[in-house]
Amino acid sequence: MENNVQIHVHDHELLYNARRKERPEDQEKSQEMKIGYIRVSRDKQATILQEDAMKREVCERTFTDKMTGKRFDRTELLRMLDMARPGDVIVVWRLDRLGRSMKELIETVH
Repeated sequence: MENNVQIHVHDHELLYNARRKERPEDQEKSQEMKIGYIRVSRDKQATILQEDAMKREVCERTFTDKMTGKRFDRTELLRMLDMARPGDVIVVWRLDRLGRSMKELIETVH
């Protein structure tokens, strides 16, 4: 059975419904959850604007990476994607926080 995980860009309409197969452990969780993802390229960059956006979106859990978007081994992004269940909504401040190119965004969504 397939279900959707939604990706939502703060202050914009729904961007994409990512199809993923339902796993047995997914059946235990019946409520949708908003999950936020924050990324800054360097430790010195502030996350305050993105944090505020996640609060306005009422994200129940937020994951933060402080590293360049060029890297594919973003630990918190991978943890977030692994945690997301069918029906959950992933919230990002801007698309470039999730990926640096259209190709990378498509790969991440799949």
